[in-house]
Amino acid sequence: MLKAKLVSMHLIDPPDLAMRSKMDDGRLAELAQDIQRNGLRNAIEIRARNGRFYIIAGHRRFVACKMLNYAEIESKDYTGSDLPDEAIKFGENFYREDVSDADMADYLHDLRHKLNMDLEQMCRITGQSEDWINKRISLFDGDQAVYEALRANEINLGHALVLNRFPDRYRAQYLATVIDSTPPIRVVEQWLRDFRKMGLPDGPIEAGAPEPTPDAVMPGVVIDDCALCERNTAPWNMVHVKVHKDCLKQVVNALRNGSDVGEEA
Repeated sequence: MLKAKLVSMHLIDPPDLAMRSKMDDGRLAELAQDIQRNGLRNAIEIRARNGRFYIIAGHRRFVACKMLNYAEIESKDYTGSDLPDEAIKFGENFYREDVSDADMADYLHDLRHKLNMDLEQMCRITGQSEDWINKRISLFDGDQAVYEALRANEINLGHALVLNRFPDRYRAQYLATVIDSTPPIRVVEQWLRDFRKMGLPDGPIEAGAPEPTPDAVMPGVVIDDCALCERNTAPWNMVHVKVHKDCLKQVVNALRNGSDVGEEA
């Protein structure tokens, strides 16, 4: 196994073939802050060429350290190794698995209850705000069905946080609608505002009272007409897609008039 060594930053060049077309400035700043707090835990990987070195993997770490004005950076030198550059780069980037919001909630919950960390300690080790941490920990105080839907990637964190603000007696139906129609978070927030305006009871369902059926259109839910058939039936079977208005118009016209997409109807 290669041992890391310190190499002068000014001797290192960017990779010949970058894995990412661009770097997110916000995430890069977060990485730099983490390195500043905890140091560089994973060395970058380099190879010598013409008296200098070029990066094989770890370009983001290199840029973050440059932002911190590092003079040297820990590096693993693959000079003389038969392992191809792109095999190293692909292996480091492709096989990483991002931590899901549900897993992060589990982790933060364990920090609090198994390691007895308070909020200040969790903020310090994660570098995240109290609000960021509280939103994820709050999932444990919310509806278990919402949490399981998040874990199954049927909804996202934003959906979960809004759904947990709905009254208990209606939440299951709103959850089913979100899973089936995948609306933007702002739409679910509007459903909640409209629901509250109606002044409906939010206590337990009385014995003998009919429960809303899973496929019912819930109070406050407004489903737009389907762009193709112009009906709003079966709203739980609709999905939200991102499409330019002009592109959608071309598709609709093409389907109705039998022309190819892109032709003038």
